[in-house]
Amino acid sequence: AEKTAFPQFFKTGFCRDIPYGFVKKNGETIDVLLSAIAERNADGGFVRTLAVSIDVTERKRAERALSRAQEELSRYTKDLEHQVELRTQEISGILKYTPAVVYFKDLAGRYLLVNSRYEELFDVCNEDVRGRTDAEIFSDAVAHQFRHGDREVLEEQHSLQREVRIPQNDGIHTYLTVKFPVYGASGMIRGVCGIATDITVVKKAQDQLRRLSGSIMANQEKERTAIARELHDELGQVLTALRMDAVWLQERMQGPDAKAAERA
Repeated sequence: AEKTAFPQFFKTGFCRDIPYGFVKKNGETIDVLLSAIAERNADGGFVRTLAVSIDVTERKRAERALSRAQEELSRYTKDLEHQVELRTQEISGILKYTPAVVYFKDLAGRYLLVNSRYEELFDVCNEDVRGRTDAEIFSDAVAHQFRHGDREVLEEQHSLQREVRIPQNDGIHTYLTVKFPVYGASGMIRGVCGIATDITVVKKAQDQLRRLSGSIMANQEKERTAIARELHDELGQVLTALRMDAVWLQERMQGPDAKAAERA
């Protein structure tokens, strides 16, 4: 007041919204904004002044509360941004280093995102496939496999698991693909996400195991046939001859030795 407000007021005859603290009779301090205007005489001297003081205590409290809320919101926003950054780094790490092929398409079947494994296997980059469909990237047969599964996910609104065969530089590979719908904040389906794992080695091992099992069963059947033939051709003849000899002995010993005949 002494150094700024009053000197300015006596110089200009006007001041507006000068903040100060007003101490009430009960000792409570309230926040006040002072505005004043002076009426001058012909010589330019002050005749009188009109001053208006407005109690802005509640407004100041609200402003301080709002400032604190803004500071808390700012801290919360920074913390949230930090958490989002960490989660983004984690998800990016998973997409980058997972051995599975991961991709995300919109409702029209256009690619929105593919991971580094997809780029490596099919020799493309994200920018090359983004906005394109399977028909624009793969052969008709492969594109049909992919798109058929996408349509089923969108129509039935549930996940599915399929095996697809994809020709690559070193031959045809078999992938176990899991597809599921991706929902937006509104609860509507935004697109389809797919995670494909190369099971070519596993399928080859299964085929070898099936062939080995078939060979073992065939050998067992051959062995059974050989044993049956041996029993029929050799042992059967021996038993027949033995029975004939036993009957001959029985008949010859009926008289001289009844016990020997019974044994025979």
